[in-house]
Amino acid sequence: MRFILSLAVFICVIFQLLAKYIKNPYNMIYVIHNHEKKSEGSL
Repeated sequence: MRFILSLAVFICVIFQLLAKYIKNPYNMIYVIHNHEKKSEGSL
């Protein structure tokens, strides 16, 4: 039961993020690019 609830919450969060990025696709590209830069810097 708990697993199903956590899965539902996870799906909800993903849909919210997708909705944000569909509205502003440039933002998605920027975030991914920024994340790659950060992971390179931490190594």
